[in-house]
Amino acid sequence: MKRRFSLILAVLLTLSLLAGCGGKDAPETTAPVNTPETTAPADAPETTAPPETTEPALEERALSLGVVEGNTYTNSYAGFGCTLDEGWVVLPADQLQELPAIVQDSVSGTEIGEAMKDVQQFTDMMAENANLLVNMNVLFTKLSFQERLAYKLLSEEMIVDQTLEQKDAMIEAYTAMGMNVSAIEKVTVTFLGQEHFALKTTAETQGVACYMLQVFNYDLGEYAVTMTLTSFLEDNTDSMLELFYTVE
Repeated sequence: MKRRFSLILAVLLTLSLLAGCGGKDAPETTAPVNTPETTAPADAPETTAPPETTEPALEERALSLGVVEGNTYTNSYAGFGCTLDEGWVVLPADQLQELPAIVQDSVSGTEIGEAMKDVQQFTDMMAENANLLVNMNVLFTKLSFQERLAYKLLSEEMIVDQTLEQKDAMIEAYTAMGMNVSAIEKVTVTFLGQEHFALKTTAETQGVACYMLQVFNYDLGEYAVTMTLTSFLEDNTDSMLELFYTVE
């Protein structure tokens, strides 16, 4: 069971990475091209210069790591938290620090593995329930200033659509890890009382069905947040969403 949880976690992190890299192909804001100056005739009517274009404002939110007290996880940066019952185990911080190396080894030689070399990310929380065969993790991915500007121009649905454009690279990573993907699709879910677009993946590993749901937020500041919920055998991802509540 621990081996299977580690395998799935590694794949989830690579999927989150793809979402983080999506901004590199997003629309870019460019300054207007300068044209040579011309002298107007003396009797020509006066013209008014067009208004200057401005870049979208970026929200600056100070990064704060999540806090775990017992089985309660609170993250003021992401704006959500959850309280888990005694069936859950929250991984300690030292184990979370080992995850990037595990992921790198898992996807070495793939397109995703190459992309990961230029991305900074860390897992803020991971919890698993071996009895229910479910787990969850919260991933932070650092965004460049250009990526943040690009994402500002995209709706949540457009971000998910753009991530789906990386489907072939995702399937390559899954296949390299012995997983058979049957579907990667855009879905709508209710999270924190609001409807959101999310990414849903259905796969099979070692004869076990696996359902993964990812919710993205790229409008928080310098770091994007990806929450991934994984359920084995049967799809319990929607009920896992209900464990989360809004925090200030």
